[in-house]
Amino acid sequence: MIIQIKNLLVPIKLGIYREEQITFQDVRFDLGVTVSDAYKAGVSGDIDLTVNYASIVECVDEVVKEQAIGLVETVVEKTGQAILKSFPMVSNVDVEVTKSVFHDDAMRGAVVSVKKGFGRDG
Repeated sequence: MIIQIKNLLVPIKLGIYREEQITFQDVRFDLGVTVSDAYKAGVSGDIDLTVNYASIVECVDEVVKEQAIGLVETVVEKTGQAILKSFPMVSNVDVEVTKSVFHDDAMRGAVVSVKKGFGRDG
């Protein structure tokens, strides 16, 4: 089963510009977490047979708390690795992080999104 957490807004100091490193901005996380045996939780109703969604959100918060991060790619990498490390039941996770672009006339109000899949098999 794939548990999807979409449109999770997390306040982060994210970017290479000084203003971005001192100001929190809401950054969107979209996660797809594969728990191979989660169907057992669906059949039995036992939360211990799957991954608690709130625990995944807490893991994301822990990765980004109280530090300025320069690149969206760094947030994606740290988040994927942390989820695999924290949740042995998770076999794969897709992490997509989207942020608005500050102070860059060339981007004209666009958003930037970076996505990567992580797995235990490499």
